[in-house]
Amino acid sequence: MHQTQVEQFSKEDMTLLDRVDDFIESAELELQRTVTMLKLGTDIEQAFEGVNAVLKKIDDTVSSMAKKEVQEIARENVGFFLVRMEEVVEQTK
Repeated sequence: MHQTQVEQFSKEDMTLLDRVDDFIESAELELQRTVTMLKLGTDIEQAFEGVNAVLKKIDDTVSSMAKKEVQEIARENVGFFLVRMEEVVEQTK
């Protein structure tokens, strides 16, 4: 009998994957704040400080995952956010 893919991942990796999802939600909120700041004429570096801080937390979390397969899932989820972020930023120009 074969284990399913989820059963093969450690509980710790699954917890970290959930944490990445939570960080992505936080990044979405920071992105909304960033858009507002950009519309108000805030310096771009300052406007993105919050998003960049959350992305750093995500990167640190993904790096601490034991299984490469879990890292790939997390990076794919982050990739979706980055595409969305790019779209949102383009709309504010």
